[in-house]
Amino acid sequence: MGLWASQGISDQSAQGSHCETWIDAAASKIISDQTSADEFAVTKQRQQTGSAGEQSACDFLQELGYRIVERNHRTRLGELDIIAEYEEFLVFCEVKTRKGRGGPHPSLSVTMKKIAKLRQLGELYLSQKHLTHMQPRFDVIAIQLVDGKPPNIDHFINAF
Repeated sequence: MGLWASQGISDQSAQGSHCETWIDAAASKIISDQTSADEFAVTKQRQQTGSAGEQSACDFLQELGYRIVERNHRTRLGELDIIAEYEEFLVFCEVKTRKGRGGPHPSLSVTMKKIAKLRQLGELYLSQKHLTHMQPRFDVIAIQLVDGKPPNIDHFINAF
């Protein structure tokens, strides 16, 4: 049994278009597997960048006197990056992190759709935790990470 027979193709039919089709399919599979691996690596790198940004944001807030209540609060509707207490406020912080100084400012990725989602998540959190005595506030923390330098942090208080 030849190579082609193991793939369900007789040696005689392996000539011409059948052979090219099989080679194209095999090449597509290899390229697809490599693309998936590359996408996984990019996703992993984004997660690491986001996690580093959230840690920098928590450190920054704590230095200012905020008490971190929760990080990465997930529901079926979405995620709240940081929930903190500060004075009479329960602060919901959306953290946006970018590597390098090029490109648009990280805060510009907070769209109107994202704002609506964050408000909905904040209301749900307040309701579930019975925190009617606290005033909700929504902040955005934009972080730019540059290798070898401290992070550049912009804190937009009561952003929306």
